[in-house]
Amino acid sequence: MASCEKRGGWPHLAQGHLTPCLLLSLVIGCGGYGVVSPAAYEHAKSLYTLANMRATDSLPAVEQGVSADAESGAVSAKEAAWLRAIVDDCRAGRWKEAQAAARQIMDDQTQR
Repeated sequence: MASCEKRGGWPHLAQGHLTPCLLLSLVIGCGGYGVVSPAAYEHAKSLYTLANMRATDSLPAVEQGVSADAESGAVSAKEAAWLRAIVDDCRAGRWKEAQAAARQIMDDQTQR
């Protein structure tokens, strides 16, 4: 609780200071992503590496792959939205957040 007091606590959230990562966690809930398709897992691996390397030039290829897999049904609409949110974090330079989200998708598969 002391750390919340140092930062001003929850009142900042009420003032509209929600970070994209916090918004994503509110959307997916505390339980993580859950089980995803093999294709979504592969995209998460690619995005994790891409975020680690900060390789913005590779973003369009990953995004196209996600779109193609979403169209074919290899990736669900929910999975595609999660992956696109990670791409958006990369584009915005939120590398740590992108890497953490991609890693969470992968970790959730090993905990099941």
